[in-house]
Amino acid sequence: LLTACGATKTEPAATGEPAAESEAAAAGEPAAATDEPAAEPDSPLNTGVAVTIGGRAYSPAEVTYIYNSEFSRIAGSYAGSIMGLDASWGPVGLGARPYTGPETEGKSFATWRDYFLDSAYTYLGQVQHLIAYARENGIELTEEDLAETEDNLAMLDSYAAMYGFETAEEFVKASFGEGITIDILRTMEQENMLAGKAYTAYQESLSFSEEELAEAGAGYSDDYDSFSFAIYTVTPAAGEDGQIPDEARAEAEAEADAILASYLDGDDVEDLYERFNGYPEEMLGESAARSDAMLGRYIRGVYSDWLKDRARQPGDITKLQDGDSSSVVLFLGRESGDYPTVNIRHILIMAEQSEDGGWSEEALEAAKAEAERILAEWEAGEKTEESFAALAQQYSEDPGSASNGGLYENVYKGQMVAEFDAFCFAGHEPGDTGIVYGSNGGYAGYHVMYYAGEGPSIIRQMAEQDLTNAALTALLAELPDIVPGPDEGLVDPIAAD
Repeated sequence: LLTACGATKTEPAATGEPAAESEAAAAGEPAAATDEPAAEPDSPLNTGVAVTIGGRAYSPAEVTYIYNSEFSRIAGSYAGSIMGLDASWGPVGLGARPYTGPETEGKSFATWRDYFLDSAYTYLGQVQHLIAYARENGIELTEEDLAETEDNLAMLDSYAAMYGFETAEEFVKASFGEGITIDILRTMEQENMLAGKAYTAYQESLSFSEEELAEAGAGYSDDYDSFSFAIYTVTPAAGEDGQIPDEARAEAEAEADAILASYLDGDDVEDLYERFNGYPEEMLGESAARSDAMLGRYIRGVYSDWLKDRARQPGDITKLQDGDSSSVVLFLGRESGDYPTVNIRHILIMAEQSEDGGWSEEALEAAKAEAERILAEWEAGEKTEESFAALAQQYSEDPGSASNGGLYENVYKGQMVAEFDAFCFAGHEPGDTGIVYGSNGGYAGYHVMYYAGEGPSIIRQMAEQDLTNAALTALLAELPDIVPGPDEGLVDPIAAD
């Protein structure tokens, strides 16, 4: 409601039911939907019917309000600029501007007015579909809901005074166009609110079988499984002209072939990396680069597809060409990402940084001592999660979690710094505590840890979100009948003074 004024508005995805102001509404009861448009005798925009959607007649002024809102939403977005929509046009006279965007779900539009009329009707169709769901399931507006609507509308008086209007009605007319009234804003807000409740109720009613979750989550394993591997990379030297000669490329490839052969012909030792790293170091001047438990989402380059092949087994090795370089890649293992995440609270005490950007032993010891003191304070108190959260709010220097009692939820492996990560997945029980060191180049210090419990696997979360989104999309795609009315031509917003 009142987007142009800066007030809160329910998102279009959770639009709501038409509701007329009535004696029931005045008494604090949910207002009933009406099949007649809100009327204002002195404005033709309020007396006609622009469209009927699901049996609900909308006046030109009501459609104009949504039409105008859709223009503001899309014109101010990146998508709008890609479509060739110029926000400086404003939502007036769009019938004279040829549509330049792509076809939308098989629809074609001659002008931008056609596009925004369709967008407004789709929005209102979702409103009416959610209204029907609310009615079928006994979902109604409460006295508190209606009071919230009136609180929002009461802000209009302040805005009117701020911008020099004598009344809120005059401010609304100037801001939203001819025919828009406070009654229309009230109706639209109540529509949004009821439909939002229906949308939320439907979302909360969704449940999925283990088979559905497994199928939906299968596509995420390549991103959230952890991979361990080692790589030798041989890069040919460039000549004085900066170009790499063909013979240098050939030498690099031959060197990679030698590394591959050395592994295949090497001793059958239990440690695969040790066998791989047995290639004479003096030949390359370095050992093989090793990565342990790297999330698949962070693996890029020519070896990504090879590593993520489901047929891959520990000990598999290959040579790949990476631009001018030749790489030999050894697969060490893969761990499923379908494991419980953890919920953790912590209190970060950072060591004071030296002028040279480092951290002295004295500073680190002082930070550790403070962490130990805080843990002792907790142990001397109630020793509850709530008391730990209170200490986190008081002492923690982590801006990302201090105000939330130091809580991080659904933490997955590799998300945090190494020592923090190790504590999270060390098999703790709820209520376990500890102190761990942590640093990432931007800080060094100590974390007072509190293990709060397990959360769902990251893959399960992603799968459930995908299934939920698909169900919600299907819900909003079921639009009721949309029948343009005789006064549709009046929908062409008037510029605000």
